[in-house]
Parts: sequence; structure tokens; C-alpha cells
Amino acid sequence: MAQQEKGKPFEIQFDLLGFSNGAKLELSSFHEGGRSYVAILTDGKCTIKGTLEEPSLYIITAKPNLRTVIWIEPSRMKILGDSLYFSNIEVLNSRSQAETIPINKQLDQCRGSASIA
Repeated sequence: MAQQEKGKPFEIQFDLLGFSNGAKLELSSFHEGGRSYVAILTDGKCTIKGTLEEPSLYIITAKPNLRTVIWIEPSRMKILGDSLYFSNIEVLNSRSQAETIPINKQLDQCRGSASIA
């Protein structure tokens, strides 16, 4: 009997512009020893499925120089984006990601106004 993965299922549908057919997309856990998933894009689209016990930070890597960090959670999500603006991808149906956006904007403003004496 196969051992089942722990956690609740998630599914991410990617719809990305500016990538060639056969481009590799990797989704890697931010936590050491965490899970990684790899998918191949066809017409800018692919789907990754897995399980999570709770919302978690993951790194999406496409091409050697394109990376961004997102929150994923046990749900059906969709990710929209463009290779030219990869750090600004849109994650739909992830409450954790939606709650993080205003916090990150506030932190960016703080970083911009901070000065070193």
C-alpha cells in the first residue's frame, strides 16, 4: 500500500506569458527539507498539485534568473504573470498571499524612508 502524503490538497494552475514551450517551472518550499515540485510549461500553462498542512512560503523559479516568493495554501489557486514582470505575479484564491500584500507595501515604505546615521 502506498503511503499517503500528509496534509490537505492544493492545486495551482499557472498562466504565464513570455515563456517558451518546454520551459521548466519549479516550486520549492522555503523551509529546509520541504517539498519541491517541477512542471513544464506548454503555451505558458501548467498545473502543480500536492499537499500542505498549513499555508506556507514557496519560491517559484523559472529560468535561472527569475524567482519570486509566494504564499500557497490548501486550496485551488491560479497564478497569472509575465516573464518581464515575474516578481509581480498575481496569486488568485490565496488568502495568505492577499493578506501579505499590504504588509509588504508598508514594509517597503519603511525601508525607503529609513536612513543610516
